[in-house]
Amino acid sequence: AVQEFQVLTNGYSAEFGRASGGVINTVTRSGGNDVHGTAYWFFRNQDFNARDPYSNVNPEERRDQFGGSIGGAIKKDKLFYFVNAEATRRNFPLVASLTRPPLFDANGNFVGTCTATTAQCQAAQQFLQRQFQVLERRADSELGFSKLDWRPNERNSVSLSFNYLRWISPNGIQTQAVLNNGNGVGNNANSTVRTRYGRASWTFIPTNTIVNEVRYGWFKDRLFDDVADSLIPTLTGRVQITVQGQGNLGVADAYPRLNPSENKHQFADNLTWTVGKHTIKFGGDYIDALDYNDILRNQNGTYSYPTFTAFAQDLTGNTTGAKRWQNFSQRFGNSVLETTIRDFSLYVQDQYRVTQRLTLNYGLRYEKQTFTQPRIVNPDYAAQTGNIPSFNKNFGPRMGFAYAMNNNKTVLRAGYGIFYARTPGGLINTLHLENGVYQKQISLNGNIVADRDAGPVFPGRLVGIDRNPPPGTVDVTFAAPDMRNPYTQQGDVGLEHEITRDLGITVSYLWSRGLHLYTVRDLNAGPLGPEVTYRINDAAGTQVGTYTTPTYRLANRVDPRWRRVNQVDNGGRSYYDAMVVQMR
Repeated sequence: AVQEFQVLTNGYSAEFGRASGGVINTVTRSGGNDVHGTAYWFFRNQDFNARDPYSNVNPEERRDQFGGSIGGAIKKDKLFYFVNAEATRRNFPLVASLTRPPLFDANGNFVGTCTATTAQCQAAQQFLQRQFQVLERRADSELGFSKLDWRPNERNSVSLSFNYLRWISPNGIQTQAVLNNGNGVGNNANSTVRTRYGRASWTFIPTNTIVNEVRYGWFKDRLFDDVADSLIPTLTGRVQITVQGQGNLGVADAYPRLNPSENKHQFADNLTWTVGKHTIKFGGDYIDALDYNDILRNQNGTYSYPTFTAFAQDLTGNTTGAKRWQNFSQRFGNSVLETTIRDFSLYVQDQYRVTQRLTLNYGLRYEKQTFTQPRIVNPDYAAQTGNIPSFNKNFGPRMGFAYAMNNNKTVLRAGYGIFYARTPGGLINTLHLENGVYQKQISLNGNIVADRDAGPVFPGRLVGIDRNPPPGTVDVTFAAPDMRNPYTQQGDVGLEHEITRDLGITVSYLWSRGLHLYTVRDLNAGPLGPEVTYRINDAAGTQVGTYTTPTYRLANRVDPRWRRVNQVDNGGRSYYDAMVVQMR
């Protein structure tokens, strides 16, 4: 369905923005007076793959990608259609294992220690055998695209298109062929994506020197992931488990999650006006994006055990309801978050052909974002957690020139521009969710009697708890009062020369500076504490040296009520310089 695509790495046109790097434009196909169609099929299987060094088998893999398109005229010279459909069927089972100490050796043999009853030890070892299996895993998708083009006369054209994607991947959160760390079973889930795009555009030519294009776009994304029933043990349910530091022994704790369901509308207008030697283009657009998220990580609880014996004693035969866990944690709070991000932009661009040899390009772009402000704030940091700032001075000048020499066989080009990046939706969600009160992580210490009494009996979870986390155990995150959009300053200069009719060379210097990049600073670190000396051991465990460094201590925190007080600000920079030589 793609007719052509453009990768714009420079050129510095003010028409394009909302990205501090390159821009990719895609042009879809349209029908014509004649009927044309295509059909294709691509195939791949495991015979083309090398064996993973951590697996003793080359797992099955089969991938079929097939589709076709057809386009033609409904009414000759007036109304055209184009339809494309594509499907992918991929079967790539996952070889899962756990071949790491302290519970297993490299060959998958159990090497842990268990002093519980024989029945309890056998039941616990049998429970861990679920880590050794070949999981059924697929990645199947269907993609459909349709387009109508109507040209009632020479001065008007209307285009309507619709795109649909359905992507389903059972056990597809983990994509590696082989995993030997427990992630294949204990940190895996089904992945699904459903996307729908609609687009309408009208191009109007009122005079021979003016062209106006109006566009409307509707975008709907839904990303939902949940753990497969086959990965939820009957014995323990959805809890996550860590034993002697080995995690991923239970069920992945980040699911189910709807992250996000997004509904977006975009309106844009671009007008091109040719006046003498000038080609002037100006316009703007407006985007309204509503994100609905439903996610509460670790809502089912995580148990940590100091020894395999303690785990075995709690797993089965625990008739007294004893609690031998070392730590239990569970997250509480509102799982639902709705945010709206609105983007505005205006631009003006002029291409001025000064002479047959010299062409100038210059323009100016303005961008602005607004965000849903937090409705729930942290009373200890009410001003900070209650506001997400929106910067008002995102002006991006663009300029460049091209000068032809040597009978047009040599061209000198140069350009400069400022490009602003968007504030991503993920950061906005973090500023809402991680303010220390919207959602709370409760952690209970099994060595403290009050904590142990308040905690559940394995493998239960808490419906609720009438306590707040202890002071100094929870982080709070907020935006700096002067947080702004990052941007890059980009420039280049290049010399292009025609060597022969079919061969040319281009030598360019590229320059880019990233400014005000997002960083996170812990305002609660406090002053440096005393130095700590660490041992340096060789592979045999023999000390061969020491390393001494000052440390930050919890006791020196500025605000002892919180652990980290994270401020998102703009302290980052990046530098890029390159020379590029192209022969074509």
